[in-house]
Amino acid sequence: MELLKLDYHRLTNGESITYFVDLRSTVEGYPTIKTLLGKVYAPFSDAIDLTIQASSKVDSTLYSTARADLNTIRRKAFLHFKGGAESALKSSDPQECQHAQLVVNTIKLHGWRMQALPPDKFSANLQSLLNVLETEKLKAAIAGIGIGKALANLKGANAKFLDSDRQRISAWAEQNDVSTSTALRHVAETTSNLFAVIGGLLLTSDEPLLKEMVEKMNVITVGKQQTLKAKATRAENAKKEGKDKDKDKDKNKDKPVEKKSMRKLGKKGAKAQDGSEEPEDEAAANQLVEQQLVMEKPAAALPAEDQDAKIISENKMDNVV
Repeated sequence: MELLKLDYHRLTNGESITYFVDLRSTVEGYPTIKTLLGKVYAPFSDAIDLTIQASSKVDSTLYSTARADLNTIRRKAFLHFKGGAESALKSSDPQECQHAQLVVNTIKLHGWRMQALPPDKFSANLQSLLNVLETEKLKAAIAGIGIGKALANLKGANAKFLDSDRQRISAWAEQNDVSTSTALRHVAETTSNLFAVIGGLLLTSDEPLLKEMVEKMNVITVGKQQTLKAKATRAENAKKEGKDKDKDKDKNKDKPVEKKSMRKLGKKGAKAQDGSEEPEDEAAANQLVEQQLVMEKPAAALPAEDQDAKIISENKMDNVV
């Protein structure tokens, strides 16, 4: 009996992981054989766990929702701070107006409507503004117009947003220390070692359940082989279909265009009173009418000379009689 092998490199990452997990589950069902496999089984199982972890995506729903909420709070805090500075421009105190003008100009320099930017760009612009507001001159101006509390709230809201962002990035990094492709290569190596030991046991061991386990593993392998075969068939059919379409296009290009020998008189003939079809083309219809009138033209309509010749001929016939 032989343990079948599979070219799992042709499988997708998901299909490969499923294949290895199924193999491990089969071995887990035979504790005695698992013990015989010794040290090669543990690395194989650990590599599969690492691959599953690497392939799992971080559920960022909670992080995204929290991030959006915190950004909304931060936007409102910025609008409140900006509004306080703008309101101070209307003060009757010249000194307060001067302080307000300095703060407003500083905000405008970094982006008066920065709250409308995407969160990342908003963070960059806002942090640049907050750094400038730490200068002694601007600290005095903010204190002079009484918006120090609004600035403190803005700083706190920004800090909470940035902290949430760091947690999201950290969670993503922890789950993706190893790429799925790298982890699968490690699984492939440990699988080769595992199969080598199983192949040796088939030759040397008297374990009665060994062949049963190998048969189940072969069934899993054959199933994946069928998957690969179906993929190859679909690819070949698609390729063939593409060639057939190209041939049809070439035939249509080489086919001569037939010229129409007669011009159509109309899209569809109209029904005449006697049931025959009449052409809708007005010029053609007039031509037919003129031809009919010529054919049915009475003798009286002939020229005078022709009529006299006809009368003389008839008189001669009468005299003969």
